[in-house]
Amino acid sequence: MQQQQQQNHAQQQQQQQHPNIPKQQQHLQQEQQQQHHQQQDQQQQQQQQDQQQQQQHQQQHQQQHQQQHQQQQQQHQQQHQQQHQQQHQQQEQQQQQQQHQQQQQHQQQHQQQHQQQHQQQEQQQQQQRQQQTLAADTVCCSMASRIICCISLFTKLISSKQQTPPSAATRAPPSTIRSLPPPSAAAAAAAAAAADPPSRTAVHVKPAALHPNPTHQILKQQQQQQQKKRKKHKQQQQQQQQQQQQQQEQPKQGCQQPEKPEQQQQQQQQQQQQQQQSRQQQQQQQQQEQQHQEQQQQQQHHHHHHQQQQQQQHQQQQQHQQQQQHQQQQQQHQQQQQQQHQQQQQQQQQQQQQQQHLG
Repeated sequence: MQQQQQQNHAQQQQQQQHPNIPKQQQHLQQEQQQQHHQQQDQQQQQQQQDQQQQQQHQQQHQQQHQQQHQQQQQQHQQQHQQQHQQQHQQQEQQQQQQQHQQQQQHQQQHQQQHQQQHQQQEQQQQQQRQQQTLAADTVCCSMASRIICCISLFTKLISSKQQTPPSAATRAPPSTIRSLPPPSAAAAAAAAAAADPPSRTAVHVKPAALHPNPTHQILKQQQQQQQKKRKKHKQQQQQQQQQQQQQQEQPKQGCQQPEKPEQQQQQQQQQQQQQQQSRQQQQQQQQQEQQHQEQQQQQQHHHHHHQQQQQQQHQQQQQHQQQQQHQQQQQQHQQQQQQQHQQQQQQQQQQQQQQQHLG
């Protein structure tokens, strides 16, 4: 621009100094100036077009960036929702599994308790049956032995009476017979029924069938029978004492035999089962506590992950704001350049007008 002004000024001086220069040169100079103005106008139009293209490019870039940012946010939200749903489903499944395990364990415990009670009842019933059979056997044996002894005694007495004479000197004194204690009421009744009718006939037997020494044999037989009775009485006392001891030891269950090795084994097995059940319950409680701790850890991890996601979103928003600010600054800078360019063009036009006015 300064060179052109200097050239114009030199031409004006030449024209003033040399007024005889033809007008053709002035016309050529004017055409050159017009061409130069046209070239400047074209350059300005190209600059404006370039600026418009840059603005369009920036707008496209902003739109693409916004779309990408929105898509990333949507994807991130979807991922977060999916993770949250998956964690929620896992927690529900774990809770259901825990409840199912607890129900199964409760059922197993109930079944084991029921089996133990059933076994105990069966053992008690068997023991009671054994005791009842033993008691019945002992009673029957004692009654039968007493009846047999009484019958044998009275048969011997009857046979001795049949052999003795009816005289008072040889007849056995009634004191010896009465001194014998009756073993039982049933035995006495049976003996009386068997002894009364023959006694009447046996007293009036003929003296031809007399025994030489009947009293000596009767005394021996009585002594032997009394010894047998004493032994049986001692045995019965011993049995009664044993039964009383058993009743005192186990008053609820009645008379029971001493425990057999099989019963001891069953009791040991029951104790072992109870110990195993208590251990299983402890293990279940520990498992429940561990699961509860794991759930708490998962929740904490989920909360921490959620905080990280929020921080990332905040950072992305800040970056997006910074980019927008940077773009605004670029636009402002372009506008300033355009304004400066327009001012330069206006100055050039004013100078050209002044030169034309001077020329």
